[in-house]
Amino acid sequence: MKRVFLLFASLVLFSSALSAQLLCGSAAGCRWQTVYSAPSAATSGNTSIPSSTMVTPSGDTNYVLTVYIAQTVATAGCTEKPTLQPKVIYTDADSGVSTTFKVPMWSHLAIAWQAPLNLEAVAAGTGAGSVSFRAKGGTTVSYLVAAVGGSGCTNQGTYVARPVLVQQ
Repeated sequence: MKRVFLLFASLVLFSSALSAQLLCGSAAGCRWQTVYSAPSAATSGNTSIPSSTMVTPSGDTNYVLTVYIAQTVATAGCTEKPTLQPKVIYTDADSGVSTTFKVPMWSHLAIAWQAPLNLEAVAAGTGAGSVSFRAKGGTTVSYLVAAVGGSGCTNQGTYVARPVLVQQ
């Protein structure tokens, strides 16, 4: 049952980005387009990734941001685990309000939704999440990863963030 649910959750999380590739490829006039895809450097589990501008749309635009977090080095000795929370920052096209939205994360190790995502004592601690939004033209769309270091850790672990922003 857990495997079926994990498969379903993974398909839902990556359906937008996958649809863009399968439906469009390099077809002219395609409505789906990847506008940002840049992995972060390997980063300590107690270090945030600062805000990075992904795009400034010329007009109001719908987007899907998918963030994959790969834990590349396990934590050690933690009494409380380090946590990571990816966020998207944009100005809402309808309200004109600047918004910082937490990307909900699915933990592949815990097989559960986590907000924020825990780094684990094994390097298999990975997670992914996706969010749709409509950004106001002429304003920046950015992402960041807020990290909170664990307690009592002899090693905070290391992670890589892989954001992909798709324009619909």
